[in-house]
Amino acid sequence: MITRVSLVSVLLLTGCEEGAFLDTASLDVDLDAVERQTRAPVVKAVVAGNPGQSHDRAVLTVLTDRGDDGTIDSTQETTFDENHQRVLLREDRDGDGVFERVTAYAHVWDQGRIIRIETDEGADGTLDGVETREYTLSGQLWRTVRDDDADGTPERIDESTWDANGRRIRSAMDMPAGGVVETLHDYMYGNDNVLDGRLLRRFNDSGMVQSTRYENEYLPNGRLGRLGIDLQDDGAIDNRVERIYDNEGRMIGSLTDTGADGTIDTLHSYVYSDEGRLTELAIDIGNDGQYDTVIYRDYHNFAPVNQGCP
Repeated sequence: MITRVSLVSVLLLTGCEEGAFLDTASLDVDLDAVERQTRAPVVKAVVAGNPGQSHDRAVLTVLTDRGDDGTIDSTQETTFDENHQRVLLREDRDGDGVFERVTAYAHVWDQGRIIRIETDEGADGTLDGVETREYTLSGQLWRTVRDDDADGTPERIDESTWDANGRRIRSAMDMPAGGVVETLHDYMYGNDNVLDGRLLRRFNDSGMVQSTRYENEYLPNGRLGRLGIDLQDDGAIDNRVERIYDNEGRMIGSLTDTGADGTIDTLHSYVYSDEGRLTELAIDIGNDGQYDTVIYRDYHNFAPVNQGCP
């Protein structure tokens, strides 16, 4: 049994997750019991024939159906270790049933934290990439350095700044490393320590080239209900994203209003298993009642949700 939603009226005809009711009276949306068609039986057949699921480790299989025509166009299969870390990624990029790309990952731990991730493209025993991580004295991730070809020269550096309350207040990205910090995110909090929004700024050698502000609006129960996007940071909201939750606290819909003109332009519809894992995401770009992409998630050998999951 699965939980499914149809976002009806003018909008739509037809883990480890977040949740709690959005008051839909503020939206031109009705939620009803009509179930949209799913390609799950097709997906189950694909997964059942996948030899990668024969071992005892947790495996997440993600299948993408572009066009919602019942044909799987690409597959990603991720294997996790007992610490919920990715150790193997297999990718079938053209849907022919053959994994054209295989990547293995190895983790180095110190004092309960990952300090190094090694990437082996092709899983042939050759080191192809390295990511190192550094932490603050209180344990927050401070610095990540990515060396994509394992030649000793970093391609990307990410750094985070934390305040005395353990809140991240800034993140910075330098890519290519060693030059100008290209991206800054400043995080803004209210008196209740809730994240009110963030300011994104992008730079090049000539200075700042973009400033975009994101504003969060919360529901009475504390869930994020609306995101406002001010693309030019000029005080005018350009895009809005609304979230809809079911009575079990799961996000079942995301509605994007490009232009903030009151018209829904893109719909995301989410389907969950009985235990609460996200199993299906359908995307309708253009709000024409037809899904453009459906993404399925199949879980093999995962612990129950209430015990955590990769």
